[in-house]
Amino acid sequence: MQVKRKCLCILLVEASRTFYHILLPKYFDSMPTKFWIKKNACNFHSVSAIVVDKKGRILMVKEQKRIHFGWTFPGGHAKDCEPIFETAKRKVAEETGVNAEPQAIIALQHKVAKHYSHVGTMFFHCLMRVNYDSGDEQAELAVAPQGFSTWWFTREELREMEPDQFHHHHRKIFMAYDSWLNSGRSTETFSTLEDGSIISHMFFFSSA
Repeated sequence: MQVKRKCLCILLVEASRTFYHILLPKYFDSMPTKFWIKKNACNFHSVSAIVVDKKGRILMVKEQKRIHFGWTFPGGHAKDCEPIFETAKRKVAEETGVNAEPQAIIALQHKVAKHYSHVGTMFFHCLMRVNYDSGDEQAELAVAPQGFSTWWFTREELREMEPDQFHHHHRKIFMAYDSWLNSGRSTETFSTLEDGSIISHMFFFSSA
């Protein structure tokens, strides 16, 4: 983009922050320093799923190429314009073969890259329940693709798991979820209003 055209863009930026977020990160890499507006550290969003069966067990995965992470919740980055719940359903199916239904967002983590302060990711943690339409045994049958391992863990087993065997960010989410269920305040972490809106009674947030 030529400099004189960039100056026109600057006027648009002053009038609309939305314009900046759409255009500047793509075209303004060579702008003069005095005109530079730092990119927002929220460039990506990722979704992980706390999949619970009717026995209260939680579905975990271990990816061979990231085995140093230990056991994690299934999940991953969203596709362009993909709703969060759709990402959760897709990633659970891809990584475990289990059909699960999203219930609510119960945790959010924001992480900025160590060496690039303008690059960041929002991690949405989605509570999901197994869909039993296909029958109990078939619904809980986890079939991992090549390169993945899957297992159903009880909450007690996850509590007692060695920290280096449980991805540390996901362990924080589990401990918050487990504490909520043990608090006796409610057996549900969310409720649904008449218009279909969801209220999360439990919510965990962290930023680093």
